[in-house]
Amino acid sequence: MAKQEINLENISDFLAPVETIEDIKKLKSYKELKVSPISFYILRYFFQKYMRKGEGNIYVADLIEHLSKSSKFEFLTNGEKENNQYMEEELPNVYQEYNEIDIFEESVKDIENIKYIENIYELIQFGYLALQNQIGIDKDMTYFKIITNTVNVTIDFLELINNGELKPKKYENKTPFKDYKEYLKEVFEYIELKQGYLALKTSLDKKSPVLINQKENYENLKKQLEKRISKKMDFENPLERFFEKNKITEKQKDIFFSLLKVEYDKDFLAYTNEKNMIRLYFEEMPEIISEEERYFGINKDFINIEYSLNPFTNEGDFFYYLSDEILDDFMIEKSNEEKKKEKATLKQVEKLIKGEADFEIIEPNQNYETIILSKETEELIKTMETQLDEKIFEKLQEWGLKTNNKIEARVLFSGDPGTGKTATAHVIASTMDKYILSFDCSKILSMYIGESEKNVKKIFDTYKKLQTELNYSPILLLNEADQFLSTRTSHNSSADKMHNQMQNIFLEEFEKFEGILIATTNLKDNIDKAFSRRFNYKIEFKKPDYETRLRIWKQKIPKQLPKKKDFDFETLAKYELTGGEIDLIVKNTAMYNATNNKNKFEEDDFIKFIKKEKENSFDIDSKKLGFLN
Repeated sequence: MAKQEINLENISDFLAPVETIEDIKKLKSYKELKVSPISFYILRYFFQKYMRKGEGNIYVADLIEHLSKSSKFEFLTNGEKENNQYMEEELPNVYQEYNEIDIFEESVKDIENIKYIENIYELIQFGYLALQNQIGIDKDMTYFKIITNTVNVTIDFLELINNGELKPKKYENKTPFKDYKEYLKEVFEYIELKQGYLALKTSLDKKSPVLINQKENYENLKKQLEKRISKKMDFENPLERFFEKNKITEKQKDIFFSLLKVEYDKDFLAYTNEKNMIRLYFEEMPEIISEEERYFGINKDFINIEYSLNPFTNEGDFFYYLSDEILDDFMIEKSNEEKKKEKATLKQVEKLIKGEADFEIIEPNQNYETIILSKETEELIKTMETQLDEKIFEKLQEWGLKTNNKIEARVLFSGDPGTGKTATAHVIASTMDKYILSFDCSKILSMYIGESEKNVKKIFDTYKKLQTELNYSPILLLNEADQFLSTRTSHNSSADKMHNQMQNIFLEEFEKFEGILIATTNLKDNIDKAFSRRFNYKIEFKKPDYETRLRIWKQKIPKQLPKKKDFDFETLAKYELTGGEIDLIVKNTAMYNATNNKNKFEEDDFIKFIKKEKENSFDIDSKKLGFLN
């Protein structure tokens, strides 16, 4: 992959000092971005936060507050007459009477500042900002939904600023395809670009350079594809032979390309639901389609339509598939090298780590439906997941900021026991389709006293063994890593020296680690600064508030559990408990009632075990001191 240079000239143009709107209008970057002046300034603010401080997601409400207080916006909001005239003529709905805002009272000022949402909305519509890591605006999205979410810059925006423009990729290969595999690779690239464009078309402004660039990319590749297909092929091409025999049209070919791609790439499944397939064929969604149109004029023996659960929305949907009758003819046999690159089986990993330390290999099966976190924590987790996407790391490698193609992250989850740290690690692993290589650090430490250096290294050596022998990188989960990460002592006892030496070795291995490592700790304030600053992500899991506890109780108590009429979940949610404690209380209560043949659950049944849990708790803050009644 070619290395992309940082273009300081283009970046300097974007960040050039400006004092008037006319100064902004002279900038090349402003002309390329095609947005309003204030939107341009907001992008400058984001760019500096992202490049200088590495800050990605910003809450829209916080951004609006910053914009309303920033002196940098003075000339845009209450400048000279010519500026106001420009705003009235060019942007009448957004920038009216800025210079009169000072006559309002403070409370009204705060409301008036909501005007900046229109600029943020514009930047999302142009594909420069992503709302909760999603490019574009859904038709149901309102201004007031935007204000409660986070936004960050997109790769397309960063490329535009660095390159000075978004240039469509040149496809100039005119040589015949050398084999069927190369043919399919180009076909799949084309259909992915086209499907991506059609998806963006519904959510981006039609004048967006991002949208225009995406369209030119797929159209350019299509021209190349057609030229190469027209040349004589010295190999058997079952797909083109099928098209010719059955007189498949160009539009119908796109349907077959999509359905065949999903057989090789399950991540493409979202594009093969009924809505996306109809959009691919018609490009615009028709209000009503006939049964024949639903099959795009294709023989029903060739494609199937099945109703199944959409893994991306957890809702039912219709999906298209190629029929078994023709599918086998289109598939290619995988080479030994390709098979090696596939995900290792659970038995392969278990066999390799057998007898190595105290590891446990886990195949996670949890998702975001099985855990309940605070909104803030869940957004941070999903932001982190987005940044761990393989395409992001490929881009960093292209820019010369990474030397390998491995997805790497060092993550610290801190918080009280039972707040969901380990469960969240399982959800992340499940989302990324990875196994978890887990062990309890407290057990390792007690086991390795006296031979710490050799055995701490063995933890990481085992992980490297999986990478080299199975070409597989699971998520390394260090549960209860407090003793590894705690502040090093300055005492001279042999035990302290041993502990410090072990931490030094751990730190050295930690620095060299290539993969995804998640460490959990209950003692955030006791972490050594040398470790703390080496984590890419540090996420705190706070005890759930009342609203979160209410959601947890409703999730943990199954709907089929026989409850009294008007069962009051709100009463249970008033008790300050973690998710782990609630889960334990529900199970203990159910076990007790089942043992005592009580088939109707009441609030008091759970409260009895809540009190028992509180009595046995070591959480001093939760205990109320005073006289007994």
